[in-house]
Amino acid sequence: MNRVLAPPEPITFYAHRGVCNYCRSPVFMARDPVTYQLAPNVCWCIACGQRYFVIIEGTLEEFDQMQWEQKAMLDIVEGRGSVH
Repeated sequence: MNRVLAPPEPITFYAHRGVCNYCRSPVFMARDPVTYQLAPNVCWCIACGQRYFVIIEGTLEEFDQMQWEQKAMLDIVEGRGSVH
């Protein structure tokens, strides 16, 4: 089902991704092409097109750093990284 025209909904992110409430596919957040800052109001499901937004607590920089730390921990747990 194509949900491109449905209104945006709030979503939470972990390790720079979310999960669509409708088709369970990955939801990603855009980055500004000039500054590379995350764009929390520009998120979408890669399968059905549902649009989302993330409510950020603190600064965008703090949120981005937390997401990278979560991603690093996932990589270690899933065996894609190593602890030195």
